[in-house]
Amino acid sequence: MSQFLAAFERYAVTVTDAPMDFLHAAGLACLSTVSLSRRWIDRGTGIHPNLFLMLLAGSSADRKSTAVKLAVDLLEKVEKGRVGPTDFSGEGLISSLAARGDAKPKTRIILPISEFGNYLATASRQHGSTLSPTLCQIYDGDSFSRSRSGKPVQRIVKPRVSMLGGVAFGMLAKYGDPTDWVTGFYARILWIMPSQRRPRFAIIPEPDRAAERAAQESLADLRLQLKSAPRPIGVDPAALRACEEFTTSIPEDHLDPAAAATRERLINAVWKLALLYQVDLDHNAPISRQAMDNAIQFAKRAWSSFTVAYGASSGSPLGRNANRIWAAAGNTGNFTPQRELYRALHIAVDEFSAAAQVLITLGVVRQRVKDRQKGIEVLEPYAEYQSGI
Repeated sequence: MSQFLAAFERYAVTVTDAPMDFLHAAGLACLSTVSLSRRWIDRGTGIHPNLFLMLLAGSSADRKSTAVKLAVDLLEKVEKGRVGPTDFSGEGLISSLAARGDAKPKTRIILPISEFGNYLATASRQHGSTLSPTLCQIYDGDSFSRSRSGKPVQRIVKPRVSMLGGVAFGMLAKYGDPTDWVTGFYARILWIMPSQRRPRFAIIPEPDRAAERAAQESLADLRLQLKSAPRPIGVDPAALRACEEFTTSIPEDHLDPAAAATRERLINAVWKLALLYQVDLDHNAPISRQAMDNAIQFAKRAWSSFTVAYGASSGSPLGRNANRIWAAAGNTGNFTPQRELYRALHIAVDEFSAAAQVLITLGVVRQRVKDRQKGIEVLEPYAEYQSGI
């Protein structure tokens, strides 16, 4: 029985029409934050429940920022000290995590970045930005030191940092740095796209205060129980077998280096997710088959979303074709016959279909039939993203 996620989602659906995938990820971010250093898996050098979660969609209509805000608002009521900065440089983040004298450093935090596209745009103008490699080090959780000329050495001891962000497809396509796939920064991120959109609210409803209190109380109670008895969590053999089966389901052959790196990170993230699902089910029990199955389902959706994110920002044929189709289709409300598009763009039919499906999944276009012709109707204008809006 869910200790928190179900209560959070019952509350969240009353105040926003964001996709359930985004709300579920926001709930996981809350669980991750209160679980840091209170539950972990004692395997290898240790597996900790910090996650980098990134909500990816076509437009503001998918309420990425709203989902992030819901998680942050709840965490600020339950454990404010674990909510990190929303805007930071690599050096500033290191400074905030570094030990200072007798003061206990805040290394158990979540970084809420509701507009990750703004970070990408800034980084693209500031060549040599160190934020991505810094975030990689922080995610990995090993202690490290950082020195700057004329300044004392800063020591970061076993950071346990999560991140919850949101980015529009257009911003990722325009400003995403392909080298961040090579360095492994993007590979550490679980990308989340909406699998299904909910009906839009005509009017934003009043909050369900009873549901809000129930979500807050369930997270606060769970936090207290975890904090009172921090310890490693075991693994049921059935969960281990399920993870092994999942690992073999993503073949290593024919993956390029970025995809191969993402595969390895995803397999590690499955354990992190399983830990969190078990905390939600029963934090005193070993990781169960149910918790692992939930983790695997989430990871499978993240792998599918990765292929879109990678195609959009890596300069791959899929990403290039998607952007060309989107640009050629025109402005909002334009209907362009599919045959006209792939002939004009000289894209093979199978490659066109794959790229068009990316845009449909993201919600920036939809496919419909008009005058007996199958075509593309634009929902989000390409020009908006090209101008950086």
